[in-house]
Amino acid sequence: MLLSAIRDYHRRLSLHRKVFFSSLTILVLILLVNSIAYWRIFIPMFVDQMKTYSLRVAYYLATRCRPLIISGDLEELRRIIVLREAIEYEIAYIFVTDETNRMLAYTFPDHAPPEIDMVRLPGPEEERIRLLKVGESWIYDTAVLVKEGNRPIGVIHVGVRKTPLDRMVQDMGVILALLMLVTVGLAIFLGQLAATYVTTPLSRLTQAMKRLARGLDEPLPPILRSPRCWELKGCSKTECPAYGQMVGPCWMLSSSLSPATHASLSQPLREVCKICKVYKRSQGDEITQLAHAFGEIIWSMRSKSEELLRSERKRRLLFDYDPNAVFLVDRSLDTILEANETALRMLHCPREELLERQFLSLLASEDAELLKARSQTCEVGMAFDIPKLRLSTCTQEALLVNVHARVVDLADVQGSAGEPCVLVRMVDVTRRLQEESLLIQASKMATLGEMATGVAHELNQPLNVIKVGADFFQKMANRGQAISQEKLLTIARHMSEQVDRASRIIDHLREFGRKSEFQMYPTDPNEAIRGAFTLLGQQLTLREISVELNLQPDLPKILGDKNRLEQIILNLITNARDAMSSNPPGAPRKLTVTSFGVKNSVVVEVSDTGQGMPQAVLNRIFEPFFTTKPPGEGTGLGLSITYNLVNDFKGSIEVQSHVGVGTTFLLSFPVYREGNNATQEASSDR
Repeated sequence: MLLSAIRDYHRRLSLHRKVFFSSLTILVLILLVNSIAYWRIFIPMFVDQMKTYSLRVAYYLATRCRPLIISGDLEELRRIIVLREAIEYEIAYIFVTDETNRMLAYTFPDHAPPEIDMVRLPGPEEERIRLLKVGESWIYDTAVLVKEGNRPIGVIHVGVRKTPLDRMVQDMGVILALLMLVTVGLAIFLGQLAATYVTTPLSRLTQAMKRLARGLDEPLPPILRSPRCWELKGCSKTECPAYGQMVGPCWMLSSSLSPATHASLSQPLREVCKICKVYKRSQGDEITQLAHAFGEIIWSMRSKSEELLRSERKRRLLFDYDPNAVFLVDRSLDTILEANETALRMLHCPREELLERQFLSLLASEDAELLKARSQTCEVGMAFDIPKLRLSTCTQEALLVNVHARVVDLADVQGSAGEPCVLVRMVDVTRRLQEESLLIQASKMATLGEMATGVAHELNQPLNVIKVGADFFQKMANRGQAISQEKLLTIARHMSEQVDRASRIIDHLREFGRKSEFQMYPTDPNEAIRGAFTLLGQQLTLREISVELNLQPDLPKILGDKNRLEQIILNLITNARDAMSSNPPGAPRKLTVTSFGVKNSVVVEVSDTGQGMPQAVLNRIFEPFFTTKPPGEGTGLGLSITYNLVNDFKGSIEVQSHVGVGTTFLLSFPVYREGNNATQEASSDR
């Protein structure tokens, strides 16, 4: 608990206080170590020196006093110990005893203190030092045995005062205390100085980094800036990339060296910089180097940030100013994550409102299901297209759009794993389809105009039959003759059949000429072929063109529009008719139309025996407004419209032509499958 509190307190301390307290603690610990060393080493050493001194004096006296003890000259014995006591200031007393511990001589003023009587012979020991309290003083009593041979004859006692040692210890304690005070004061000063020296640059660096954190556009503070070579050297080479550079040092810009300088360098760039005075000046202490390192990091961050901003502006420009609507939605196609400005304008919807709507709610229900199904089956990185989906704007305006979608993984951009998203691009084709519809309708009207003579002849035949029948009835009525019931029924039946024939021709003309919405449904190509010959059959006969129909009876159906499929056949038959009209007399004029199924396709082949087309014409026949007919006889839109209509039916068209032989158009359409009914119809053009 205590350690946890200490750690928590230490964590909350500022770096300045940490450095200060650390420095102070280190100096105080050094002082404590010195104090302990003084008390545990130096004082015992002084005591040992004092004991050694007393032993040296005692052995000296033992040598001098041995003969006097043996001879019993007590006066001389006393004179020697008194003289020695006078010489040695630290000696408190000296006395000599015999082997029976009887006092022979002493230096006490009066008599021996009672504490001395307690001193016993060393016994078997030759020397012994004891600390005694004599009166008010502490004395180190050193006893040395005096021998004659191996026989003890006496003992020399030398008493050394402990007072000088105590006084020295006291003086040393005072000095040590003063030293501790000085050391503590010095430790505080040095700790504060060290803390200030270390933390002041760091504080400046921190403040500078905080200012920069508010925005990278602010200029670098002086502490973060490295020396400028162009300032220190008075450089005037304004073409150098380092000249005027306010963020990065010149050695971080390798392009600042001229090509000639690069070519002449045999050392690495850093080695060249190390001998430069600008580089040397930038190398301060670790704090300075750290500040410069931060400056270089910020310079690099600024460069990368500017690069990212340019890239973001470019991406945003491409995204927002795309002429088509672009959406970024989640994989389930529910949430709109982002939309460009074109999408907002196309949908007439504010951004906030659009981002709150479900993406699929913008589409018709069938189209939404189709788009969702295609998206779920599409792998990441793959794309798919769906043409002519029905879209409803926020103002309930109906649009037709071509959708181009790609499943993307945002982890490539954001650097983190997540669900893939779908990038959807919508091309508004409403106006184009309306114009194409008008163009197709105009082409129909032009075709009907060209067929007027043939249609008139087709209607003339049933009218002539009706006219003959009516004249017969009138003639018989004028004569007053009765008409037999059998003949009457026969003529009436023929007249009714011709009326039905004329009605069918008129209905077919009305159906073909009306402007209808383009819808996809299963249809039989053979019906469209027969319908085309209903309108043009008589006209071909008048131009002496023979027709051969080779239609497969059980031909599979295709997904298309019968009216427009018939227009495709009519355009090809009309072109074949015009091509064979220029044949010389006697040349064959034969139009062959064949239909058959091949695997998963239905093929319709239209061949003629006209003059054929050269390669230069073949390369351009599907271009709008391209025609080889004289002015006023053709618009040049027939084959262009045919090409677009075939593509709308997911089909293909090919042409083979040989000059002087004839031309063959091959139409191929995918077979309609019952199992794919909903998908095929929804994914087709509307």
